[in-house]
Amino acid sequence: MSIITRVQSNPEIGTDNATYVAELIVRCTNHIKSFCKVEGFEKAVGYLVSGVSPSTDISGIDSNHLYISVNYNDWTSINLTLANCTTGEKIATELQTQIQAITDSNNFGFSEVTVTYADSKYTITSNRYGDDSLIEFSADSDTVDTIRALKLSSSYGADHHNGSSDINPLIDACVSMVEMQYRKLGLEGMQSGSIPGGVSFSAADVNPLILDILLQNRGI
Repeated sequence: MSIITRVQSNPEIGTDNATYVAELIVRCTNHIKSFCKVEGFEKAVGYLVSGVSPSTDISGIDSNHLYISVNYNDWTSINLTLANCTTGEKIATELQTQIQAITDSNNFGFSEVTVTYADSKYTITSNRYGDDSLIEFSADSDTVDTIRALKLSSSYGADHHNGSSDINPLIDACVSMVEMQYRKLGLEGMQSGSIPGGVSFSAADVNPLILDILLQNRGI
């Protein structure tokens, strides 16, 4: 059950002041991630977002070869059919087709990988959950053209995002923190209310019981 669903199951909150509650969840989540030094604590899949403004037509480049690692498997080579790569959408389809076609005897999840092109970027998603959910691309000196053109490595601005597994104590802490902050405003049972000063709080506002949970789950 998501944090928003758990918070809204509180009869004092429900779906009242939904915009404020959603923003409060974001603030509480960010505070917990910063304090505990974790990237996230709700279950998530790993994905890679290309660098800004990658090529949308690679039909004329010198190499069609690149290497991919899915969910920390060994580097595996794929070859794109460049004739199919004349738009961003077609490149995304070709990448997905070639990745999903990889023989996967160890069940790393190649067949579950999806590729999209939107907002002038490629996004390659593992679609598996957990800390080992990750997408990476690489190329050697002779086959770097594809990686460079599509900006699929950190050298060309790509962002890598590991997946994560639920850290249930931190989810519980976040739900409690949101409920407590909401209750402080005296909006219980009100369908809408004015929020003086917007959404903000400091570490001093954290309940000692919640702080104890955060300290027990703090990273390095």
